[in-house]
Amino acid sequence: MTRAAKRLCVTPQLNATSTPNGVKVLLPRNTGQDSPNASNNTLPMLDDSRDGSVVSQRKPKTSKRSAKRRKHYQQDMKRKIKQKKLKAKEQLKTNFLNTKKKLKREILANASKNKMVKNVIINPRVFTMPAKIKHSQLKKNCQNELLSSLSSTIPSFTKDKISFYSNGYPKWSGVFGEVVLCKINFLGITCAKKSIRGTMADLRAEALVLQHLAGSSFVPYLFGMLESGAILMEFVSSSKTSISLSQTLRSLLGKNKIKKSQWFKICRELVEGLAFIHERNILHNDLHGDNILLRPSLSPCIIDFGKATLITCPMVYDITPGSKEQAVYNKRHPHLAYELRNVPKTKQSEATDVYSLGYNFRNIGKFESIKDLIHVGSKMTTENPIGRYDLDDCSVNLSKDD
Repeated sequence: MTRAAKRLCVTPQLNATSTPNGVKVLLPRNTGQDSPNASNNTLPMLDDSRDGSVVSQRKPKTSKRSAKRRKHYQQDMKRKIKQKKLKAKEQLKTNFLNTKKKLKREILANASKNKMVKNVIINPRVFTMPAKIKHSQLKKNCQNELLSSLSSTIPSFTKDKISFYSNGYPKWSGVFGEVVLCKINFLGITCAKKSIRGTMADLRAEALVLQHLAGSSFVPYLFGMLESGAILMEFVSSSKTSISLSQTLRSLLGKNKIKKSQWFKICRELVEGLAFIHERNILHNDLHGDNILLRPSLSPCIIDFGKATLITCPMVYDITPGSKEQAVYNKRHPHLAYELRNVPKTKQSEATDVYSLGYNFRNIGKFESIKDLIHVGSKMTTENPIGRYDLDDCSVNLSKDD
């Protein structure tokens, strides 16, 4: 093939360029081999601009309209993400409510099936007895598990080793039993003697829990037990210099005696104390305002472990929705977790203890006008335990709000 023919067969190489209006123009690329006058074969860059500037030298102009569109797009994306999160939260709440309704329907269906049995039985106590036996048996099982797990020797005292005050110091009495001030003679220490309305097994179980939690200022110190049946423990006084009545958390609400920063300190220490109790595999299960005492330094002390259980062996609350029992629990025991009072077959857990503590925080915020404590307390007392604050969340938020 001749040189001229080869030149005809070669495909010309093209340069592609574009104008601002988006029109692509193909220009022949000069390789400098075909013609000795290479500089004469180059074509000038097309120019369709109004100001006469070369296309390759002009900077792209971003219009205000495109910037607004980008801004609107970002705002739409943020709004969609927020809506997605809210939708997921609502879905979780809906699922929880549907589960409750389903349980209620099942209970009503079972009740209708047993309607003939109810009509035959004259005494309603006979019908409800099996459920009570089951509850008492479960309580006994939990207590036996606690006694065997925490089994240890507790110091024993006889009556001649202690003396009672006779100068008019009051007694504290309630549903649990009675607390009286007394003095251990050979130690010269004032202590509290607690006797309960229960069995020796109940008394020993509470004493074992106190001994198991020894070494913490958040729990009263256990001296021992009386052979006649009573617990001798530390008396938490509200004064360093004299024996005065203990100050409960409930008794100080709304009195304006404690500053806001001090309330935050008390709440942080309560979180720390409850965390210590849980670390020792114990649930308190009855954490209300009268079971929290304040020392002279305003350091809290948690008392009354009569309903305490092991975390690994909790009690189960099986309260029928719509029953009188549920109405009584919701009215008299609002510090108990919502699911214990309203959802059948719910076990006690660390989350139920957190609910009770949050109930106290919410009361402090309400009576002392501290919005941050109301917020933290409401997060600790959500109906759904899945979205409830745990103790780590509480600790972080309380240190942040102070």
